[in-house]
Amino acid sequence: MSENRERELAGILGALRQFGLREGTIVTLRQRDFAREDGRAIRVVPAHEWLAD
Repeated sequence: MSENRERELAGILGALRQFGLREGTIVTLRQRDFAREDGRAIRVVPAHEWLAD
């Protein structure tokens, strides 16, 4: 796992815990991915898809 990805996942997991949320989204330039960590769902989506959603 890249250092950048680890940092992004750690950041969003902290925010999800802080606000009691079960899922979150990371918006990127082109990357698409999905992760399940600590019982939480994290979507990684390109900005153009997120804006169209």
